[in-house]
Amino acid sequence: LWTSGGTLLAEAAFPTGTPAGWQEVTLAEPVPIAADTTYLVSYFTSSGYAASRPYFTEANRSAYERPPLRALVDGEESGNGVYVYGSASAFPNLSYQSSNYWADLVFVTSIGPVIDTTPPTVVSTIPAGGASGADPETSISAIFSEPVNATYLDGAVFELRDAGGVLAPATVAYDAATLTATLDPIGVLAYNSPYTATIKGGAYGVQDLSGNVMAADFVWSFTTAAEPPVLDHFGFATIVSPQTAGLPFTVAVTAYDQNGVVFSGFSGTAALSVSAGSIQPLQTGAFSAGVWSGYVVVSNNEALTGVVISATTGTVTSSSAGFDVQLLPAGPPFYTLTSPAYSYLTGEVFPVTVQAYAGAQINLGDDNHQLPVLVPSSNVPLLENATDGLWTEFTHTSRPYPSIMAPHNEYENNVGLPLMRFYASGIPDGPYEVIANLYDNAQMRYFYGFTPDDPLAHSVVVRGGATGYQHTEYSLGTVNIVGGVFNLYVQDADLVSGTYPVFGWAWVRLAPVKTGIRFSTADDAHQSPVLVTTTNAGLLTNDGQWTEFLYTSSRPYASVMGDVNEALPMMRFFTDGVPSGTYDVFANLYDTNSIRYYYGFTADAPDSQSVVTQGGFVTGEQHREYPLGRVTVTDGTFSLYVQNADLVSGTYPVFGWAHIRLSPAGLALSSSSPGMQFDGDGDGIFGEPEDASSVLLNNTFTINARGMSAGDGITITAAD
Repeated sequence: LWTSGGTLLAEAAFPTGTPAGWQEVTLAEPVPIAADTTYLVSYFTSSGYAASRPYFTEANRSAYERPPLRALVDGEESGNGVYVYGSASAFPNLSYQSSNYWADLVFVTSIGPVIDTTPPTVVSTIPAGGASGADPETSISAIFSEPVNATYLDGAVFELRDAGGVLAPATVAYDAATLTATLDPIGVLAYNSPYTATIKGGAYGVQDLSGNVMAADFVWSFTTAAEPPVLDHFGFATIVSPQTAGLPFTVAVTAYDQNGVVFSGFSGTAALSVSAGSIQPLQTGAFSAGVWSGYVVVSNNEALTGVVISATTGTVTSSSAGFDVQLLPAGPPFYTLTSPAYSYLTGEVFPVTVQAYAGAQINLGDDNHQLPVLVPSSNVPLLENATDGLWTEFTHTSRPYPSIMAPHNEYENNVGLPLMRFYASGIPDGPYEVIANLYDNAQMRYFYGFTPDDPLAHSVVVRGGATGYQHTEYSLGTVNIVGGVFNLYVQDADLVSGTYPVFGWAWVRLAPVKTGIRFSTADDAHQSPVLVTTTNAGLLTNDGQWTEFLYTSSRPYASVMGDVNEALPMMRFFTDGVPSGTYDVFANLYDTNSIRYYYGFTADAPDSQSVVTQGGFVTGEQHREYPLGRVTVTDGTFSLYVQNADLVSGTYPVFGWAHIRLSPAGLALSSSSPGMQFDGDGDGIFGEPEDASSVLLNNTFTINARGMSAGDGITITAAD
């Protein structure tokens, strides 16, 4: 006999060798049952069973209702009848097609002379006696050995007290189906504290349905769990002072709980703010094991003192110790001027050599150009490990330089590569084209950024299939360097096609970009014939006409485009008002596929020169700037003539011209001494018009000078 909740109330063994037919066994002691309460009767056998189905249906009620008892209709509370398979007797909780397994009971309304004299007992408790780590928000319960009288079970009989004997306010309820009394505290119990529960026995304690009282008080004790950690404050690692405005530096923030212990379970983020100036990023990444460490940049137009950085999550705000911020110093000069000596007589002729900064190649395997700093390795399994969350400075025996490499799917595996900063200092301020030597085994999309808060801001797709050193140079666009420091941040890549998952960075080249005159080929004032802008991509091919196409989804400017297979009319791009002089010419060209662009500087030879684009620029503006050579303007007008192109690799046949840029090839010289004269044309006559300028050849030139008035500390300056 069971309660509906699965508590065993009584059991008896059938004798063996009984004859066929109904078998009956008498319980050692009759079990009194309560009104309006569901019970369950079962038997266990290992040799088969009888069943009739369906039986406990609504239509068959008359077969199984015998007032004052009735069996339940299948589905009324749960299934009926019920069964369970096992090697020993167990509470049956499965049903099948309202089967009748022919288990019944003997019930009498009175037990006659048989009197129940067994007092109730507590058979189990939750929490158990002596338990630790009990939930302070849970209820306390006890299961009795038999049904008890709920009238005598209340807060005066079932109570809970703390270590000081203070009674915990609570409500008490009794569930006859499970023989369970439950004490539910009003409010939350104290953390990490001992409590004692008591169920009273004796004359004023628990009684069963026959009036038998529990012989003695049942007492047990337990201890609640320690208070779970909650975020209390942040701590900042010491920030070295001074920092430089506009340059990244590392900030480490640790989360602490209410006990001053590192809150290792904190994995949220915190908003960042600064007491003066501005800060990027405005939010940390997710904390790991209670710690976040990353780059921040503090910017301001003036030097600052006592700056503090604050981290905020919800109502928790903590700040760093103060530090100073100095202004970004100017980078080294772009042009270097030298002479054989630095003391001359008045009127004495001496040569001045001007050397332009030629750019820099930054080898990313060097410790002073990478952060975090890596240790070189030739371990291929280490390189290909996609779950270690580590960069590898990999050296290959067939490659004379290392490459900073990792599997692209470290990011997808939620391992996450640490943010890698490639950097160099001592770079003259100004604009540069950034060219990266990238591992080019499989077609891969490389992500990168020039600020630490967005290392995925830009991307370039490599073609794949490179042999030899398996690296190829790709343009990453232009960047303006201020303060002599270059920064590049990388963290991820995506495999576009192919199977080998590794990507890698070997070096970065900075190629100086000179400013000058820039005009759009789509402007009516700079094109002949004049075109009309369209967004219809269907006009790009097969009509024998140029198309002034605006790709609105990713390009903010129009491009004059055509099909390599078309016979196009000659197009002239031009601009007036150009000062006479020598200029380097650059063009912004459509670069999704590798294409040979033909052009000329005279109308009779529009295909006399050519440049081949590298291709693979399939996202963003899809255009890159390429050098077209040097031209001299004498009449104030610059002209460029174009008519056709050839597809070198790829399948998309469209090519296009967006902007033309003229960068002055000459430099002007000046001096702090009004008596300084130059001989730019080398004719021996000093001070003529244009004599104070010259044109760079292979980034240098030498010009004669003489000082016609005496003085100390005289300087000569070259400027483009």
